[in-house]
Amino acid sequence: MKQEVPGCVIVDLSNPGLDIGALIASMRQLSAVPRVVGFGSHVDVATLKAAREAGCDPVWPRSKFAEELEEALPEWVGASRQDE
Repeated sequence: MKQEVPGCVIVDLSNPGLDIGALIASMRQLSAVPRVVGFGSHVDVATLKAAREAGCDPVWPRSKFAEELEEALPEWVGASRQDE
């Protein structure tokens, strides 16, 4: 059975128990790495920074995510990046 890889994974960074670093690391095991979009509270600067450092691209505060989602989603879903 062929494994399907999503073009994009959208992650709510406020998800309890989330280890964004481990999530990104597990995705790097795939032959095609999906784009990982993170969003969270604008006041939780440490979590937003950790998501960027782990490899989420982009990482947005929740308000910008909600504002930009409709326009950005077609690009995100259609784009998958090759593992470098």
